[in-house]
Amino acid sequence: MPEVAEVAHVVSLLKKSIIGSKILKITGADDLIIQTPLTFTGTIKKVGRHGKYFWITVDEGKKVGHLIMHLGMTGMVKIEGVNSHMVFMENAKISVDNEEIIVNGDSIKSKTETKSKYFKDSDKSKLQQAFEEAEIKKEVEMEEEVKEPTEQWPPKYTKFEITLDTHRLAFTDPRRLGRVRYLPQLFEIEPLSLQGPDYSKNKIDPDPTIYKPIPTFEEFKAIVIKRNKPIKALLLDQKVFAGVGNWVSDEICYRSRIHPGSNFHKFENEEILFDLYDSILSVCQQAVAIEGDIKQMEGWLMLYRWGKGKKKQPKINGESIKFETIGGRTACFVPSQKYYTNKSKIITNGKKSGSDKRKY
Repeated sequence: MPEVAEVAHVVSLLKKSIIGSKILKITGADDLIIQTPLTFTGTIKKVGRHGKYFWITVDEGKKVGHLIMHLGMTGMVKIEGVNSHMVFMENAKISVDNEEIIVNGDSIKSKTETKSKYFKDSDKSKLQQAFEEAEIKKEVEMEEEVKEPTEQWPPKYTKFEITLDTHRLAFTDPRRLGRVRYLPQLFEIEPLSLQGPDYSKNKIDPDPTIYKPIPTFEEFKAIVIKRNKPIKALLLDQKVFAGVGNWVSDEICYRSRIHPGSNFHKFENEEILFDLYDSILSVCQQAVAIEGDIKQMEGWLMLYRWGKGKKKQPKINGESIKFETIGGRTACFVPSQKYYTNKSKIITNGKKSGSDKRKY
């Protein structure tokens, strides 16, 4: 975290606030996470994103440059006076009361309907409904600019600050795992040239441009069965699934009832592979549609997966959660909802009739 949904939220905030603004000066850009000099000025023409990367395109007059950013694990772009709903779940105070998740003192069950609108079995109408609801919500937000209480400026852990003629913004990063570059090109050179397709792209995306084609199911199948590695590790490969991180990959496996340690090398069951493909699209696109807002995530595994090592382990729909290290990363899953058909590869069928009590 931040992953594809959180990056989409940052891009949404930037698009609402800084397009057309003029950069007057950049200060404090001497941290090691900044890998090129930041000495430019000009007019902000565009804000874009692909996977976990996002950028601000700047017209300097005689040339155009791109401020390309990656948030790492704790990075954030803060705009003075502009509110954000982003919560860093790793550091949040989370408690569980009868399966209700309380984050930093706030229940995720808001006064409005918050159930996820996933589609399964290619029911695209549900996803379309979710997009329309998210679009209405964004239009309301654009009409009513929400102001934050006055806070210190620049914020704590600021790595550089940009002063515009309209706002001030700061890139913050407590753990210093983010990366910032100012480059003359986007996908022609690294790091974006190394990124795979972004399965979250859709019309409600703050940047709906598809920079790399999303594979068809047949193309996806060929990619997956060729790799001899756990699906958790494959989903985290940014050259294959740009934007998918730890919580998104767990959510995908949970929705498709596939154990994150499953290996699909030379696997032939197209029905299960399609469930996986379908879940990648629906999880990524819906997460972006709600911009990672946890108050709209009732029924998502994402809310329950942060309890590793705690005395009181959360349960989702009454089912215990288990953690394992797979491919060098922590995987979170619900063992009771896994129906193993191949113990050597831990493939699940995910089709047990009447077993799904999840809210989505």
